Amino acid sequence: MSFFSLPSFAGGAPGEEDDDDDVSRLFTISDIHVDDASNMHWLESLPARPRDSLILAGDVSDRLELVERAFVAAKAKYDKVFFTFGNHDVWLREGEQGTSLDKIEAVFEVAKKTGVETGVCTLGKKRKCVVAPLQSFYHASFDTEDAITRWRGIPSAKLVMTDFRRCRWPKELAENDELLAKTIDERNDGIEAEIMKMKEENVDVITFSHFLPRIELLPEKRYLFLPTLMEAVGSRFLGERVKRIKPDLHIFGHTHINWDMTIDGTRYIQAALAYPNEWRTRPASLAIGQLASADDRQPLLVWDSKQGIVKHDYPTRWSDHYKAYPRVPELTHVLPPYTARLYKPLPGSAVKDVKDHVKPKKQKEQYLRS
Repeated sequence: MSFFSLPSFAGGAPGEEDDDDDVSRLFTISDIHVDDASNMHWLESLPARPRDSLILAGDVSDRLELVERAFVAAKAKYDKVFFTFGNHDVWLREGEQGTSLDKIEAVFEVAKKTGVETGVCTLGKKRKCVVAPLQSFYHASFDTEDAITRWRGIPSAKLVMTDFRRCRWPKELAENDELLAKTIDERNDGIEAEIMKMKEENVDVITFSHFLPRIELLPEKRYLFLPTLMEAVGSRFLGERVKRIKPDLHIFGHTHINWDMTIDGTRYIQAALAYPNEWRTRPASLAIGQLASADDRQPLLVWDSKQGIVKHDYPTRWSDHYKAYPRVPELTHVLPPYTARLYKPLPGSAVKDVKDHVKPKKQKEQYLRS
């Protein structure tokens, strides 16, 4: 299935070498989950781009030997590789000692050993780009939107997500997820200070995290297979930090719902590789740019040293939806057919196709009055 036509790219199509030896590019990918053998094969089969760099925005593997193998493979293809951790990276396997804080340090040691960057770096010569990873973890109070009503059987995220069984935090953090998110976010204080010193005219600033800094970067609850997922996707502390830094581009991952949207002057992009079965069952929510289909997946181009951050918007299923339709989280009794089949309707519930939930933005005021 063809979702869209790829636009032209500065310096040629993705993967083509430029005649200018000074040209370098920055690509991104998240959620590569190399525990899946086909994803590891995908990574190890990527074309070599010795002048270019790659952001890995978390969720490589919970197995340190696979993290190392993935880092080595990425470094063999790219000049620089940047990384921050995701939830899978800090899972503890059976018999593994310590806490998930210890696992973070172990993953960073693997990054150091393999030459993968976990701090602030600068790319480019004439046109420069500051690339900065931000550490984060989610907390339930990030979710500020209304819960789904008039439907029964929707489980909490804690009952469904493996994180709550495989992550092991110190007692005071395990009992207070806001404190956990705040504590991890405070590890970025030095990085933020460094970025602020490097910000200047004609320098592009790109930050990246695994988790979401804004709730607007995920479809509303009624559109999700698991409406309570919002309890485990983002960090308000991360969001406040991104607002202070005001990067030109912030890259994120985690939800496996690819995205390209500008909010309050910052562009937000997710380009998750995800699992092969997701490409089979819901390819429309994953296709973005060079991540075009199950059989044609490449890291996403986000910057080049000629023109800076890629100027065209990448078409995506859900961020395009929100460019046309308003966010109306107070509409809590309606589910689309693909979600409604999972839960039990109660009196007053309704089932409607996504396009029928609300009127387009230009008709929002009329809708709210009706």
